[in-house]
Amino acid sequence: MDIIVPVFKITFLSYIIYKLGFIWGVILFFVCYFGLIKLTEILLQLEQISVFDSLFFMEYKGSPNVIQTAVIIEKLDYASFKRLISQRGIQKYKRLRQKVERYFNEMFWKEIPIEDAEDNIMLIPSEIKTLSSVMSFIEYEFPKALALSKPQWEVYYKENYNETQSLFVFKYHHSLGDGLSLLNLFSGICDNLDLSEFNTRAEHVSWPKKICLALLSPYFVYLTLPQVKKEDVNALQRFGGKISGEKKIVMSKPFEFEELRRIYKKYDNCTFNDLAWAIIAKSIDKYSTTSLNQKMDTVIGAMGVSFRTEIIPYELGNCSAGSMVRACVKEELSEGIRSVRDVLKPLKNKTTMLGASYLLGLISRLFLNDSLLKKAGETSFEKVAFIYTNVNGPPTKNLTIGERKVIEIFPFVPQGNLSFSIITFTYGGQVRFSLTTDAVNGPDTAQILANIESEIDLLVKSK
Repeated sequence: MDIIVPVFKITFLSYIIYKLGFIWGVILFFVCYFGLIKLTEILLQLEQISVFDSLFFMEYKGSPNVIQTAVIIEKLDYASFKRLISQRGIQKYKRLRQKVERYFNEMFWKEIPIEDAEDNIMLIPSEIKTLSSVMSFIEYEFPKALALSKPQWEVYYKENYNETQSLFVFKYHHSLGDGLSLLNLFSGICDNLDLSEFNTRAEHVSWPKKICLALLSPYFVYLTLPQVKKEDVNALQRFGGKISGEKKIVMSKPFEFEELRRIYKKYDNCTFNDLAWAIIAKSIDKYSTTSLNQKMDTVIGAMGVSFRTEIIPYELGNCSAGSMVRACVKEELSEGIRSVRDVLKPLKNKTTMLGASYLLGLISRLFLNDSLLKKAGETSFEKVAFIYTNVNGPPTKNLTIGERKVIEIFPFVPQGNLSFSIITFTYGGQVRFSLTTDAVNGPDTAQILANIESEIDLLVKSK
């Protein structure tokens, strides 16, 4: 059944091109197709979600595209917290009031009453009293997909996490947004979070430029893809159908961001992403050599998509990326950084990834569906071992929610169909590395994380 809609689209487009010629045929196709979608939206009061939202709904068994974030705050009673989330979060962050439906083989958002959305704010199990039990709870929740008939988020709250603190875990579908969208939510529920300094958005793109970008996108996409060679060995094989559905998450100790900044500022034009990629590549190679008895010349990962300008306070170094990153493993950090920097260079070009996004949107909206997109994704990323996400959190540790101090924020991202995922998150001048993997078939991420911590400790001591 999945193939019927794209076949119908291709047949219809071919017929009108045959009858009217290429240019008029394409114009009529767009008018009919997008006109039908717009009419459906108006009649049913629906909002069609973006192409990337649609991509996020491609889920693998046991690994749905959900993001979970644990937040520890000073003690706040459950009734006050629920009222705060409802009156601030749900109202200010519009998508939290919406659910997703399937209609005409397309995905649509549909707004729901706040009263119904409040049902998704629940009490956390009573036995959750330590950070390790919180991690176990998140591991248990990770494999559970969110039903399309309900809001694509859930909040679990623990009023008496300990004598002085409360805790909540926010679980939401990746289609609600990325890490910066999560910060937009925090700006709604926090008393004193102003994102104006670093919540910059991608520039406005005119229709003529969009057309040019779409036409030139094949070249842009070529620039962002690494030259993966046949001899490149991926010791951490992708899962394929071997996902058990059981998750294991590990989280590093906090590192002072200023310490890391001093390290990467020593290297010309180096950014935090360059430093993180070089350290991760070296740590994975060390794990592969010691635990798998397999030496790796390169480490191939993927970086998440973010179509925004650079966020100055944390010098991320890439405003947009959605491609494989082929990082050569080097003994010397300076050589590793130089290798990574060369690979990331085309990803730092805004036009490159904007062009790729318009091409992807055009093709997927016209012809592709979930099955075909998933197959294309599997083929493109068959050499990829992991995905890396960089989220620059609030720079200050004086945030308050309901006049209660925000003590810690711990986000965890989905791994998809890869060996594992890594996220770096900064809050209050500190950065942590968090890793998620399949508990049965994935690599020993605790050992990989230990390697990362060891590498950073050595760099900090030798700075």
